[in-house]
Amino acid sequence: IAPTDSDVFHPDAFVGSTHVTPEERAALGRLLEVGLVDIDVAKWGARARRFTWWKHGIGYSRNLGMRIDLIATDRGLAKRLDTTWIDHTERSTERPSDHAALIADFHLSDTQWDALRLPIGLAFFLRTVSRVTAFYPGPAGATESLVSLEAWEEIARLNALELQPDVEALLVNRVGAAREHYLVSVDQCYRLVGILRRSWRGFSGGEEVWERIGQFFSELKGGARA
Repeated sequence: IAPTDSDVFHPDAFVGSTHVTPEERAALGRLLEVGLVDIDVAKWGARARRFTWWKHGIGYSRNLGMRIDLIATDRGLAKRLDTTWIDHTERSTERPSDHAALIADFHLSDTQWDALRLPIGLAFFLRTVSRVTAFYPGPAGATESLVSLEAWEEIARLNALELQPDVEALLVNRVGAAREHYLVSVDQCYRLVGILRRSWRGFSGGEEVWERIGQFFSELKGGARA
């Protein structure tokens, strides 16, 4: 549902269409009235034109779209929001979807991170049916590290975080001053692993690898088109 006319590229283009009818918008409004927050609007404003669906053909390149993918949270969780971003990765495929995923990042404090007892500030977390495992990328690939279940459950509880087993990961970048946390597909994590393996030079990695890592996270944060 596109909540308002500001959530479509031009209201006249959707007259009589689904996603914009008064009935649909009223139903969405009733859901939000129980105390939920549309966090993308809370972060960027109601007129940001952050579309997540586009008309086929030239619609994507000209941003002829709608904002119909929403994340609504209670007010307590909304206060812990860091940012929201749109993952345009799917748009780079040969036969792309007409949607792009809207993703939200929430807080992970230094104390919570320290409780996970990982040796570096770059890692991703995967859930299987029985456990959560951390992996940190390096020049030899991804190194596995078991995490404290108690520490993980606190993070998951505070951020209403529920990873889909084996396909979804929490990717964390806390290298230097960075405090970035992303819910991504597992493929994105192993793309980062590949960047490190191909670009690492010497003991500290060299300038090239850190430039490539910075670019990788800039693309994630900005939803850059591949």
